[in-house]
Amino acid sequence: MTGHWHWRTLLLVTSGVLGHADSEGDACTELEDTELREIDDLRVELLQRSPPALTRTSAVQLEGASTAKNTDNETSSSEERCTAKTNKFCMFKSMCKTLGASTCTMMKCQCLPGYCYSGARCQQQTQTSGRRQCDADTQGSCFLMGCGASRGPTTCMMGKCMCQPGYCSDNGVCKKDLGSFEANVVQLYGSQRFPGHQAEISSGSALCISGGGSRALSVALGAFRALENLGMMKNVSALSSVSGGSWASAIYMFADLPESILLGTPTTPAELTLEILGRKPPALGATAQSPTIKIASELFGKVPLDELWTRTIGEAFLSRFKLDDMEAFMAQDEADVKRIQQANPQLKGQRFLTPMPGRPRSFVMSGVILGPEGFSSGGDSTVALQMSPDYSGSPFYPNNQSVEYVHGGERLREEVGGGLMETFAFGSDSPPGWKTAGTVKVQAPLKHMSLARAIGISSAAFAGGVSKLAAGLDVSPKNEVWPVLSPVEGFPQQASRHQFGDGYILDNLGVLAMLQRRASRIATFVGTDRPLSKSIDFCTAPLPPSLEGQVSSDLASLFGFGKDSVGSFTRNNQVFKAEDFKAILCELQGLVKAGKPAVALKSLTLQSNRWWGIEGGAQVDILIYYNEVCADFEASLPEATQAEIAKGRNGGQTGEFVRYPFVKTTFQHFGKFTYLSEFEVNLLSAQVEYAIRQNEQLFRRIF
Repeated sequence: MTGHWHWRTLLLVTSGVLGHADSEGDACTELEDTELREIDDLRVELLQRSPPALTRTSAVQLEGASTAKNTDNETSSSEERCTAKTNKFCMFKSMCKTLGASTCTMMKCQCLPGYCYSGARCQQQTQTSGRRQCDADTQGSCFLMGCGASRGPTTCMMGKCMCQPGYCSDNGVCKKDLGSFEANVVQLYGSQRFPGHQAEISSGSALCISGGGSRALSVALGAFRALENLGMMKNVSALSSVSGGSWASAIYMFADLPESILLGTPTTPAELTLEILGRKPPALGATAQSPTIKIASELFGKVPLDELWTRTIGEAFLSRFKLDDMEAFMAQDEADVKRIQQANPQLKGQRFLTPMPGRPRSFVMSGVILGPEGFSSGGDSTVALQMSPDYSGSPFYPNNQSVEYVHGGERLREEVGGGLMETFAFGSDSPPGWKTAGTVKVQAPLKHMSLARAIGISSAAFAGGVSKLAAGLDVSPKNEVWPVLSPVEGFPQQASRHQFGDGYILDNLGVLAMLQRRASRIATFVGTDRPLSKSIDFCTAPLPPSLEGQVSSDLASLFGFGKDSVGSFTRNNQVFKAEDFKAILCELQGLVKAGKPAVALKSLTLQSNRWWGIEGGAQVDILIYYNEVCADFEASLPEATQAEIAKGRNGGQTGEFVRYPFVKTTFQHFGKFTYLSEFEVNLLSAQVEYAIRQNEQLFRRIF
């Protein structure tokens, strides 16, 4: 019971961040820009308090030496192993100072990135000390109660819960050690092409589903249903999603159900009586009624804290489709699975999830890479994480340079990004010999990128706030990260464990991931809870320097109106001219005033964005659906339904449709974290469906 209250308290504390994850216009303090230092000479230190980095020449020599000694790129059995864990108890960072470069995390002293625990101190990491140590000690005691089943396969030895042979402890849970994986890594810099089907996006079309919790899920439900029914989804080359949009998109891509059950049948506004709207939504929409707080309460104390959110989201949104298996791998298709298993025989018999036939050939779920454990990140050091069934990672280096993290008075500089790795091996240790592109052999990750873990990361809205605190509360999803080196940037670097967070922190629309892949036709569903301004006439008045509170900040950031604030960093997101935004806002505002769906199509000239690795000059056709009141749709509803909507308008707090369509991202209903009612899910999705049908010809120009 105590654990349940601890979790509820954690939810209430972090909901201040979650509630604003997709809310617009909240007053936030502007962050100071971190001064960035160009890395033109690889003689710069790898980390500020670690050994000097290798030069490009010595890196090549090292790789050659490694190839000569280990042609299969395996780690020598005699290599020294590295662990950052210590067994020293702590309540404050000062209690760890005798260990050297360390911090206090979850009441245990832990060495900082770039240091290994050896000889009772945190020692500087060497080139061969970075291999992950298979630690059998779960840190659990079995003196009185034995070892809990939640720890996995364990044996009680001298009062300690130890992993059985063939298993390694990861945050106190025994995970199967799968040895080494052979996987492909792709460098991405300059004009290089993305791998596999992701390269096809440049000649196709992309559908982007924004974040916004169960509100975004409901918007996605309506979009998928309408586009499928009109025969347009077959023309979608890529699906890009963020946060709550990833919940819906993952289900749509992977669930093995008939479309009529998964998405429901087409709706007609005049038939949407309160009785019809109160029925259970289609299978995808029904997940919005999942009791996430109850699920998290039951998991609390049974799973590591850094897996609590991902497992909660997996069970809440994927379990009814049998897609919540945290140990299942992802791959593009069955042929891809066979190729992977042929190269890695130990994966034969392991479960792989692949998208259903007939779905878009590329699927990208966006998250972010935050600071290493113990370090906070800011606007210039939070890096995009893009997760797909085939490849995952961070394309390009942000601003073509390394990033800097802070921890108290300490600063840490790392390379992050540079390419993608096959998803089944993402989270592995860095390859020996510094070979980070092509076919590499890496130590298999103990915590690989399952579908459940991907949508959990994509929606971990609290992680940004927790990272800013850089305190001992260890609740962010985490895994190993290492850079993909390129001829133009990057210095050799061992893997370090980073915090992951919600994609909204950088780009809540998923549009920038598609522009990186050179998409020229994009439809984006902006599932915002921020109505368009009624105080500014966008057609006649000049746009003010700040549009905060006047329009979705997610959309505004693409036109140069982004900012860095507590929990989100959009200052670097401009890809279109600011003057182009005025025409879009004028059109959207005019449509809303006329009672029409807020849907606008524009052809825009792409602007160069060095931070995201986006080249300028191309023409992009972008179709925007904006979540807004649609008077024509509501006028088509039965009178009783219209009256019920009116109860929740203009500050009203009664009826089934409070704040409709701008329902809250979290706690729309008291005590229910991600819950939306049957009425809300069904009406929101029906309105999106209506908007697409009313603008069918515009959508056909994209798809």
